[in-house]
Amino acid sequence: MKNRKIIIVCGVNHSGTSCVAKLLIDNGADPGEYDATILENTPYVKYENIYFKNCCIEMAKIQSLVAPKNSIKKFVEYLKHEDSKQSKKPLVLKYPKSVYCLPELSQIIGKDRMRCVFVMRNTLDLVSSNVKKTKVNANIIFHYYNSTYTALTQYTGDVFITAFERIRVGLDQKMLLEYCGL
Repeated sequence: MKNRKIIIVCGVNHSGTSCVAKLLIDNGADPGEYDATILENTPYVKYENIYFKNCCIEMAKIQSLVAPKNSIKKFVEYLKHEDSKQSKKPLVLKYPKSVYCLPELSQIIGKDRMRCVFVMRNTLDLVSSNVKKTKVNANIIFHYYNSTYTALTQYTGDVFITAFERIRVGLDQKMLLEYCGL
C-alpha cells in the first residue's frame, strides 16, 4: 500500500521523542518493530526501530556510530514488508538523529507519505539532562543542538515542530494527531 503514512519522530536526544512516539501509538499509529532491548529509566520503551536507526546511521554517517552493512537496503526491505501488510495505520519510526537525513529519507519513503515531527524541549532542561546522563561538557551539548537545528533547516518538506512541554500539558496534542492522520 503505497499511500500508508510514515511518521518520522526526530529531535535532539532527551527532548521527548519517546513520549511523542508513545502518544502517537496510543492514539492508533502502528509501532512497527521496535528494539525492546533498549532499556532506559523511563516508564516506556524508546520505540526505536532497529532497521530505521541503522539506516539513519549509515545515511548520515553519524560520528562514533556504526551501522551493519547494507542498512539502507535492509530498511527499504523492512518498509516493503510493512507495506505488504496492507495496514491503513500510519507507521511510527522514531530516532532522534534521523533529523540529519530527512532529505534522503523523503526520497526513499516519498515526500507525499512522510510526516515529520520534530520535538524540542526547554534548552536549559535539555542541557542539564544530557550533561547529567552523558557526563559530556555543556559546550559540546550546545554544539550538538546547534547542528541538529541546522540539519532541520536543510529539509524542505512539511514538519510539525512541537515542544515536549506543550505535548505534556496537552496544548499541541490535537493538532499533532491531525497532522499525523490519527
